[in-house]
Amino acid sequence: MEHQDHKGKYSFLAQPNVEKYFADINSKLLSGKHIQKDDYYVFTVLEEEEHNFASFYEQLYGLKLTYGVYDLQKYFYLDLFTGGHQRAEVSKYRTLTEIQTIIGLMLLNMYYSKYFQDIKMVKWSEIHKEITLGEMSHKYQRILFEQVKEEYTTAEWANVEKNFKNTINSFQELGWVKKHSQQFEELRFEINACIHRLASLYQAELSDFSAFSEKISNWREE
Repeated sequence: MEHQDHKGKYSFLAQPNVEKYFADINSKLLSGKHIQKDDYYVFTVLEEEEHNFASFYEQLYGLKLTYGVYDLQKYFYLDLFTGGHQRAEVSKYRTLTEIQTIIGLMLLNMYYSKYFQDIKMVKWSEIHKEITLGEMSHKYQRILFEQVKEEYTTAEWANVEKNFKNTINSFQELGWVKKHSQQFEELRFEINACIHRLASLYQAELSDFSAFSEKISNWREE
């Protein structure tokens, strides 16, 4: 009887549109990806079957399928920070490192600064300028370079750029950005609206960014 109940609950998976995209939806959500409308077919199926998918993940994984809306853009994700049965797929998700967190909060601020632009495109030259001359430049420098100086060597900048490229690759897996540059081109990417998830994850830190950046600097020095 229990088997029949589960079969009935998950009968929506046999629908042609769901069956076609289920593997893609499932792997993306369990890896921590945030799904926006630009992933059109996956997003559409997820939105149409939102209630059924929510029950599916709650019952099988103990995870909550959640959606957020920012800048008129809706996005779906699994809340991997609470609950969960620690299945193998879920364990792939990694929390952000200190460097990734700072870079993410920097990109969040850059998104806000481009609020009235339809596409929030960012290039490495803009990031370089923000680190060098931006309002938070000294705080960024202390974390990214571990010290504040008048000038940094080419090697030091290369290391920071490498950290950014690695972080952007990780953020693309989460759906927060979309890369537009190839391996040997200047780093160029689009910031997606779902990066606003960081604002909810780090509300306390954003309310006092100076104290937060100081704390990270101290951690890196230990």
